[in-house]
Formats: sequence, structure tokens, C-alpha cells
Amino acid sequence: MDCSMCDKSIRGGSPIVVFTASLFQADGRWTEHIDTDSTCSMDCLNELNEFSVGDTECSESEEGAKCDRCDRMFDAGYTIGLGWAKPTSQKKGWHKMITTKTYCSHGCIAQELADETSALNMDVPKKKPSTTKKKAPARKSGSSGTKKKTTRRKTT
Repeated sequence: MDCSMCDKSIRGGSPIVVFTASLFQADGRWTEHIDTDSTCSMDCLNELNEFSVGDTECSESEEGAKCDRCDRMFDAGYTIGLGWAKPTSQKKGWHKMITTKTYCSHGCIAQELADETSALNMDVPKKKPSTTKKKAPARKSGSSGTKKKTTRRKTT
């Protein structure tokens, strides 16, 4: 997968930012993703969308998702997920997300990105590959590589 902004390859275990424009149900869960962009960093996402504090257009609703910045309810908005990309060998499943935030407008996203303490501004290091070692096959008891001598009793 490539970054939507700089075309850098986003490999498994690399940082990824997933930005979606979505429609939301009354219970706050998304029903449909209208558009999805994957970028290699928050800087690329910000450059791709040029978020502006003055852009406060919001699809307010009495039900739906709640903005993580201004607490307004809305039925159409944005979700930003920050984490690690899944490996290309993994056909099904999702990326491993550290944090996911929901916003009603580009203005709220711009305010969040301006906040230095925001979880979206964390530095995500490249994830280290798993170092699980394969176990050696179990050995049969008493098999030390030499045969044991056995003596039979005579039966009379």
C-alpha cells in the first residue's frame, strides 16, 4: 500500500494513518465509508487535506457519533486512526490501531492537530517484527541416540 500523499510504500509494521469520511448510525457506529485515505504520517494527512480551524461545517444531528473535540453529535463526519499497517501477507483483518478519534468537521481536526498533547501527535515508531522462535520437536523419552540392551527372561 502506498501513502496517498507522498507515494511512500507503507509496509507491514510501519506507521499508518487512516482517514475516513463516513456516515454514522444513531448509535454512533459508522454505516458507510464515503472516502478513505491512508498516509504514512500525520504530516502527510495534514498536507493532503489542508485542515483549517475556520472550517467548522458540521452535519449536526440529535443522534449519531460524538465529536472527540467539541462534543457535538453528528451523522456525517470523519475518523482518524493512528497505528501500524498490517503485513501484506495478512489478507483479512485490520491494521493495529493505537488510537482512533472521531470528528464532526475539519475545524475540529485542525484544533486537535494544533494541540501538542493530542494522541494524534505521538511519534509512532516502526513496529519490531515478532521474535517467536519455533520449538524443536519433542523427543521421545529415553532416546539418547544409542540403543539400550534388553534381556529376556526365559519362561519354563
